[in-house]
Amino acid sequence: MYSVQDFKSKAVEFGQAFRTLEDHSNLSPDLEKERQKLLSRGSLIKKSIGYITGGLDTFTRWGRETFGLDGTEQLQNDALGFVPLLPVAGIAGAITLMTGWLGSVYKFNKKLAKIKELESKGVPSEKAFNLVNKLDTGLNINARGLIPIIAGGAVLFFLMRKK
Repeated sequence: MYSVQDFKSKAVEFGQAFRTLEDHSNLSPDLEKERQKLLSRGSLIKKSIGYITGGLDTFTRWGRETFGLDGTEQLQNDALGFVPLLPVAGIAGAITLMTGWLGSVYKFNKKLAKIKELESKGVPSEKAFNLVNKLDTGLNINARGLIPIIAGGAVLFFLMRKK
């Protein structure tokens, strides 16, 4: 089960990777296209993080006012024990999306490093890019395909928990 702290930690990691990706410059047109694609996907996830963070802040205030809970400590220690289904699904979904995106950024950075290594050995940029792409057989995570799985898993978890 994910906790609010897991979400916040992953959001920090996501923010650092996003800024690093933004800082890349002087890339070949093909790599720049990939970078822009990652930044575009990352921007959508970044908005989701903002919405969820705002929702968690509102929920924390509500919990504090309604139940007298110290929202941050209680939520972190209870691993979302009393959080309603929608925030839990949102947090789990956001963590999954961030993790998938971070994997894509890691893969991009690894590809970029390999291309630069080949270029340093005298291989022309375009040829280095093509060679690395031919060797690239890693798994691409499609975030849209994961959303129904995450939502279904969250619903099943809560249905099983009530029995």
